[in-house]
Amino acid sequence: MSVYKIIVLLMCLLGLPPASAQDYLSKVELVDFDNDSKTAVFYSEGYGANKKDAVENSRIAVLRKLLYEGVEGINNDRPIIKRSTNDNVWLKDFFSGKTAPYKSFLGEIEVIGNFTETDTKQVYCRTHVVIKYGFLMRQASIQGLTNSSSPTFGNDQPNSSPPKPPTFID
Repeated sequence: MSVYKIIVLLMCLLGLPPASAQDYLSKVELVDFDNDSKTAVFYSEGYGANKKDAVENSRIAVLRKLLYEGVEGINNDRPIIKRSTNDNVWLKDFFSGKTAPYKSFLGEIEVIGNFTETDTKQVYCRTHVVIKYGFLMRQASIQGLTNSSSPTFGNDQPNSSPPKPPTFID
């Protein structure tokens, strides 16, 4: 048995999830979808060292779930990303840095109830996170990463086509 497996087993027995597992502990569910604005509201849970980190973790959990696992009720419950993306420049630093690309897909966030502290001294929160889903799907499609040939919204209601770039007149 490898050392990593032994450490994970011990953490599970002690009730301490590995730090990398925090995103995957977060529950993410579709709450509402606005077909006009192409935005979606998700219920999410977040964990962090403080309130700010917990809220940010809940936002990231929504995008990770949408991109890599899929969320029931949107995009036919499928992930947006269709293949291995290790070599994709757009996703390489998607969740990293002060101006990380994922932030451009975030709308408003509402904290539901109070922040609480877990047994492991982490801050826990429940949120409603607005995602600019139409914009996310268009960008993923432009990058050639989507599971479908055209962006899909809600339960696979196809968008006629991505908008054309603006024409500038001198």
